[in-house]
Amino acid sequence: MNYQKTTGLGGNLDQALAKSLPLLPGYSFNLNVGADRFHRPAHWGITKGINVLNDRDDPRPKPGIGGRDPPPWAPCRTGPDHSVYPRGHGSNVPSWIAFNKQVLVFEAYYQEPIPESAMESYRIHRCKIYFFLEDDTAQVIEPKVLNSGIPQGQIIRRHRIPLPSPCEDQFYTLEHFNVGCEVNLYGKIFYICGCDGFTRSFLNRLGISVPQNMDPPTDPAGEKIKDKRSSLFPRKPHHTVDKRGPFLQHAGHVLRFWAYWDDRCKLYGDLRYFVIHYFLSDNTMEVREILRPNSGYEAYPLFARRGKVPKNCDKLIQLPGMDTPMTVLNVFGSIYASKNKKAHYMVDNLADQDSGIEFFKDSDLAIGAVLNIFGRAFILTDCDEFTRQYYRDKYNVQDFTPLTLNEPKRTYPKPVPPPYNGWGTEEDSLQSWKSVELKPLNKDYRKYAEKERDILRFEAKFYKALQKVNQSRRFIIQYFMSDDTIMISEKEHLNSGLPKGKFLLRSQAKKPGHQIEIGEEASFWEYKDLFVGNILDINGFQFQLINADEFTLCYMEANKHMFPHANVCLCLDKLREAMGPLQAEDVVKCFSENDTCLQGVLDIRNFRTLIMQIAKCGMSEHEILTLARAVSYHKLKIQT
Repeated sequence: MNYQKTTGLGGNLDQALAKSLPLLPGYSFNLNVGADRFHRPAHWGITKGINVLNDRDDPRPKPGIGGRDPPPWAPCRTGPDHSVYPRGHGSNVPSWIAFNKQVLVFEAYYQEPIPESAMESYRIHRCKIYFFLEDDTAQVIEPKVLNSGIPQGQIIRRHRIPLPSPCEDQFYTLEHFNVGCEVNLYGKIFYICGCDGFTRSFLNRLGISVPQNMDPPTDPAGEKIKDKRSSLFPRKPHHTVDKRGPFLQHAGHVLRFWAYWDDRCKLYGDLRYFVIHYFLSDNTMEVREILRPNSGYEAYPLFARRGKVPKNCDKLIQLPGMDTPMTVLNVFGSIYASKNKKAHYMVDNLADQDSGIEFFKDSDLAIGAVLNIFGRAFILTDCDEFTRQYYRDKYNVQDFTPLTLNEPKRTYPKPVPPPYNGWGTEEDSLQSWKSVELKPLNKDYRKYAEKERDILRFEAKFYKALQKVNQSRRFIIQYFMSDDTIMISEKEHLNSGLPKGKFLLRSQAKKPGHQIEIGEEASFWEYKDLFVGNILDINGFQFQLINADEFTLCYMEANKHMFPHANVCLCLDKLREAMGPLQAEDVVKCFSENDTCLQGVLDIRNFRTLIMQIAKCGMSEHEILTLARAVSYHKLKIQT
């Protein structure tokens, strides 16, 4: 279907006539009447391996829906006709890749007439025109001015801006923008007065001459705003001192000194310790107190807050008018100013504003120096490593020996735990006394699970029993490695009149000699104290270990790092040290002389007697048993 059949006018419409028709009912034509094809044509294609729009290179309008020609008033698409390279040279990539993220920036302004204002007749708006090379789009932005009273920001959004009438079917390109040109953007005349360095060099490479940047005209309203804003600032000739140099150079640099203040010469005085921080950025100091436990002083965060500390604190508080930060001169007028008669003053900038107060500096701080800080004498005793390095570099100080204060060590009375009352275990009762909140004892469950079956069993007897009946009594002492508890059972002895059974329930056995009155904690018998021949004092009964079962002996030899008396290497070292520098023949001769049976072996009795003679009671029974088990083929036991 062509346009002539659709309109039914019997002839081709002129393009100017079609564009002159208003968009009102009855003046427009429905192109879909009688159409049977509604497919969309393809506007995308592949050029040199890159997906591009087909209408970029072809200025003719593409067919519309259904393949029919567009109406005569449809605008033609025109692409950019400029290039950095001559025709036939340069890169083959499209412009939207070659000029990606390359923008030309122009400084411009436009004049807005103000017809109904008595203060101004026009206003100058400064703008920036951004021209994007990748797609020939442009954007106009007016920078925001504080308290301007008018909406500012983006004036024209980024798009391809058409030329003014009668060339509205074409668009602005690179050739339309240059310094000194005027551009008409949607009815506003923009005067381009400058550009940036990249824009100037880019246009020069294209062969376009760019004039020098020009100054935009002054805005009367902007000048008034500047004058009003500048009138808010004081016009007095104040003497200002720039202190930003030391602040930026020493930002975060702090000198740290430890000091003390001895006030014991006064009533209720005390010796107190402090930390003095000196901030190099502004030459200020702060004093923090180091509070000891139970000192009785309030835990204030600062003893002296951060600030400049004067060397002489006698004249810190002065009468009003004696010390002023500046000198005021009466230029003219009466001191009794009224509404009609105003007095005018100015500041004497030539006068010396030094108050005469000297403050502490970094050169006044050193180990051993005495600082009078607000009437208190602080003696510096030590400093940190950063402070030492600072004084080495600046003042070439090498001696940083700290001062030692010979203060007698304070003894604080320790609370004495109450005696055990018999309820529960003694450890549980002591745990409830240590804190107000009841907390259970911390148990090592891993140790309990790993050593649940590790039980050491020893045979024992009373040591130096006075009664004859007690001399024949025998006991089994079991030590549980899982929780370090001991249980004692008595063996059956015929015709003694004493029944067998438990002599001591399973519990931790205390060692004698601890004094609860002075706060000494109780110590308990451990696995290191259990070996054959040792004497254990348990609840007033002295037991001597005389034997051990096979599992106990093997367990102790396997864990010789825990049981030194079962370590064969240590036992041999003791024996070698007791025998002295003897040769191998002398050692063999010494043992052969005690071989009564002349069979080349010694029984356990002769071996024990010989070792005791050589060691001179320097080895325990368990060590002798360890040596005998190491050189014997059979399992041995000490005959008692």
